[in-house]
Amino acid sequence: MKFSPSLLFLPLLLILCLNAPKVKAQKLDYSKKDSLLGVVFVAKKDTGTSRAWVILGRMYRRTDADSARLCFDKALRLSRQLNDRKGEADALGKIAYLLEKTGDYPAALDSAEKWKAAATFIRDSVMLASATQEVATIQSHLGNMPAAQQGFLQFLKISEAIHHQQFEGMALVCLGNFYYESQQFDDATGFYNRALAIQKSQNDSLMMASTFINLSSCYFEAKKPDLTKAIASNDQALAYLQGFDNTEELSFYAYLREGEYQAAAANFPRANKGILQAEAIALAQSSDYKLAQVRTIQSVIAEAEGRIPQAVAYLNEAYALSQKMSDLVVEKNTAAGLAELYERTGNWKEAYSWNETYHALSDSIEGQAVKDRVNELNISYQSEKKDRELAQQQLTLTQNESRIRLLLGGASALGVSLLGLLLIMVQRRKINRQTILQLEQEKEVSGLKAMMAGEEKERTRIAKELHDGLGGLLSAAKLQLSVLSTRQPELADTPGFAQGLSLIDTASNEARKIAHNLMPEMLTRLGLPEALRAFCAQMSTAGVMVLHFEYFGPETRLPATLELSVYRIVQELINNVIKHAGATEADVQLVRDESVLAITVEDNGQGFAADTTQSGIGLDAIQSRLNFLNGKMDVQSTPGKGASVFIEIMLRR
Repeated sequence: MKFSPSLLFLPLLLILCLNAPKVKAQKLDYSKKDSLLGVVFVAKKDTGTSRAWVILGRMYRRTDADSARLCFDKALRLSRQLNDRKGEADALGKIAYLLEKTGDYPAALDSAEKWKAAATFIRDSVMLASATQEVATIQSHLGNMPAAQQGFLQFLKISEAIHHQQFEGMALVCLGNFYYESQQFDDATGFYNRALAIQKSQNDSLMMASTFINLSSCYFEAKKPDLTKAIASNDQALAYLQGFDNTEELSFYAYLREGEYQAAAANFPRANKGILQAEAIALAQSSDYKLAQVRTIQSVIAEAEGRIPQAVAYLNEAYALSQKMSDLVVEKNTAAGLAELYERTGNWKEAYSWNETYHALSDSIEGQAVKDRVNELNISYQSEKKDRELAQQQLTLTQNESRIRLLLGGASALGVSLLGLLLIMVQRRKINRQTILQLEQEKEVSGLKAMMAGEEKERTRIAKELHDGLGGLLSAAKLQLSVLSTRQPELADTPGFAQGLSLIDTASNEARKIAHNLMPEMLTRLGLPEALRAFCAQMSTAGVMVLHFEYFGPETRLPATLELSVYRIVQELINNVIKHAGATEADVQLVRDESVLAITVEDNGQGFAADTTQSGIGLDAIQSRLNFLNGKMDVQSTPGKGASVFIEIMLRR
């Protein structure tokens, strides 16, 4: 059984995410921890103190992940208190990298997205490139390959724009991995060789070691495996790593592959020696992801030696680890491996069970579609129920009015004795009318809710088609053109070829922008404040207008529907400022306590007269949403002095 490449391949590319030096790395002097602790606990709380927390965290990173996380969190909080944007971005990057290495991918993605938004805000292109690569790598861990591919292409584009050859080489390796994953090994080898050429020109031995490891996998996983070249390439990587300290990350994968390759060559003593070295690194780093890979290769070695029960035990442990860290890719592939092992031993019952598990994992995404359908049916049912109640109340009212007319016709005969009854009927009529009004309002709210749900569902569908469909095709087109230019170098000098690549980039960027505007994916992952902060930073970066965002309130999340509605409201307010105000600057403020959420948007634009209708400045859609959210809006403006919109939404406990 060959080890599935997707279990360990993409993580190899992260060693320079924190800008590792190209000279020989130095051993850390752990005796400095005491002096650093003195700085962070005694010194004045300034940017120097936050930097000391970061350095202290880096010292703990390889030996004590929990202590390292504590230090980075301290640096993050202090940087935010000091409004040190660069320090905040740096701390977020360290946290994302640490979480990714320990296998906590959802939390790592959250920190990496915040890091990327912070790097965009401070306009640090080098940091933005690193953050973009980290986000893409975590997406690959989570099995979101289209998002990962887009991220690595963006990483390459940023690297080329800033002429950062080290990052260009890393991006080429990342793209080579996608061809490797799709088993197009010749094309993958081409990307790796292009990367090696850049790395050799930079005398970058660490990245050359990483690329040689990847190249060895190409030789080993090819349709016609070349085990000799695979072992030679991996040995070359190990030779480069001998001259460095603190290279556990790369050494882990080199030892892991040594275990796999030597097992294939039936050199079991060397295979077991290599895998034990990899296991020691995984345990020292407390990395469930690395340990899952070790157990998988140990299963391969045990199977090759004929120790089938032990091979099954190793894979079962790998599966448990993959469940613990919610790594869908590892989970699926481990289930497939178990099914294959049981099939080879003739245990058809277990083979069938694990095969079912594999397919269930592959189809798990369909569960969300079922939930969406149930919610849609529930909204339709509630609306229909209100219609029935309203019809019943109208029928009752009509019957009561008929009775009143009959009673009035005989009033002269019945006299004063019926007056009390008439008053009762009138009162009932009044109550019925109030009930009807209430039901009509409830129906209107249900209809508005259904309409908003339908709009968001359609936005999501279009965004997904743009992102996964059109975006994927454009990415594939660019990759194919890149391969073509590798095979036919003369094409790269053709003006039309370069223009075609540029047009594909432009189209891909536009499709991505439209998709993100239609469905704010960042909102789901990061929450309302950070999504709005990123949106304002994006608009500022685009050069349309400078937007300042502030949030005051707890970090707990609001209901998803409320967050989405508020996000759309702020988005519409900003669009109104851009379209109508002629402003160069605007402030967006979000304030929240236990019972109220307040939104303020102020601009320095041309303003408008007090008698201007809300529909005239595009606020009708916002008011409709506020009616549903139990909110109110106040608009203040003076011609020539800008405008201020204040919104208050009562939070239901």
